[in-house]
Amino acid sequence: MAQDRGLSPPTRRAEITGLKITEPTPRPMLSMSGMRRWWRARIKEAPLEWMLALNRKPLVIMFLTAMFVGVGSALNFGMDSRTQDLSYIMMVVVGVSLSVALVLARCSLPHAAEMALIISGYLTVAALQFASVVFSDDVAYRLRSHAIAMSIWKALPAVFGFPVFPSFIFIGGTVVLDNLSLYLAKLTQGDTFEMRMVGSSLVYALGGMGVAIMQTGRLCGIYEFQQALAAEKALMESIITMMCDAIVWLSEDGSMIVRTDQRFTMLIGRNVKGEQVADSFTEHERERIQDCLQRAKEAPALLPTTLVNTAGTRIPVEMFVVGN
Repeated sequence: MAQDRGLSPPTRRAEITGLKITEPTPRPMLSMSGMRRWWRARIKEAPLEWMLALNRKPLVIMFLTAMFVGVGSALNFGMDSRTQDLSYIMMVVVGVSLSVALVLARCSLPHAAEMALIISGYLTVAALQFASVVFSDDVAYRLRSHAIAMSIWKALPAVFGFPVFPSFIFIGGTVVLDNLSLYLAKLTQGDTFEMRMVGSSLVYALGGMGVAIMQTGRLCGIYEFQQALAAEKALMESIITMMCDAIVWLSEDGSMIVRTDQRFTMLIGRNVKGEQVADSFTEHERERIQDCLQRAKEAPALLPTTLVNTAGTRIPVEMFVVGN
């Protein structure tokens, strides 16, 4: 009789082969250089030297305007014995504004130092205006002047297109002056100082900063367009140099020679910079020259004509005229 044999199920062995456990790659920590690259990729700014060259004369005029406003305010305050102290503050405004205007107009400073002078000059004038608010006994004048100062100074970076970092420094400084003057007015004059006033200052600051960043981007676009035009002009001049034997640059109306290259000076026999264009041609050719210059404003023009050098020799030439 056959015996039953218990059959046990086959055992299974799980094997893990080729498994590699790797540590998660840590994210690179933010660095100042990385943040700077991120900022420059998203916020474009024109070079500081270009912005200063564009705004130097308007900045001087603005400081002179602040000086004249200070003179008028000093005379106005000086008429009343109760506001003599305010007239002294305005005279300091006159001195600061005139000093900064003279330095900007007459001195050549490093660009960073010039920007620092502009920011510090305007912050000083703003601080003196807030000081007149604190020391005034007229509550209506304090409220009105503080409201004007709190709003108008924060628009200044956007007016001139300051770079973002100087704009941030200046607007941040005005926020400090806003709240410091309110606190000092509370201590000296008993005015109220509430958090909603601080909030209003911050709202104006954020708005001014946003407009300043927008204006910075617009100025950068103008700068890039100007650079593209300069490159195109340089390319055109290099092509003309290869095509022509001599080059002459004329004034906007085409009547005066602004500058020439050395080859034209040798050809004509003298330096003709500043002379009339007609003096280098024969008399009966002058009308044709003027007509050609007018046509060249629309499209490049070619004109066979005759030059007259210093010795009176007539030199037949072909003029290739290109207008800007």
